[in-house]
Amino acid sequence: MIADSFSTFDPAQLGEDFAAAFEALKNMNGETAVGRHDISENVYINVMEYDAAAPWEPAELEAHRVYADIQVVLSGKEAVAWAYNEGMPVTREYDAENDVLFQKADAAQVSKLELVPGQFAIFFPQDGHYGKFAPAGGAVPAIRKAVAKVKLK
Repeated sequence: MIADSFSTFDPAQLGEDFAAAFEALKNMNGETAVGRHDISENVYINVMEYDAAAPWEPAELEAHRVYADIQVVLSGKEAVAWAYNEGMPVTREYDAENDVLFQKADAAQVSKLELVPGQFAIFFPQDGHYGKFAPAGGAVPAIRKAVAKVKLK
């Protein structure tokens, strides 16, 4: 996992697909239309809106094999669970069509990351993660979030 801010991170170090994703993400904000935004053959961005009100109980984390996630909160604040997923028991087998696998998380292994606009987190296949948690201090309605999917080579 990489967590940083747009103002200090140079995505070019990760290659042209990541650079293209970051260029598109920098131009998004709380007014960006919900839905899928195709960027290139290897990059697309899903923009979604929801209430981040789930209690902090990260029992199950997701991971991907084909795509890395770049998660960006466009408006609001969200808590995201993260854990290195090696050896975690599988709770839902890998779904190739949706590029997702779910694993049981041991609470002692899970770290909490709170994202606000201007920051991001990149999750690779070894990074179990799950969002939609309310940040410290309670629920934050109407989170608008962009998740860039960058195809790994």
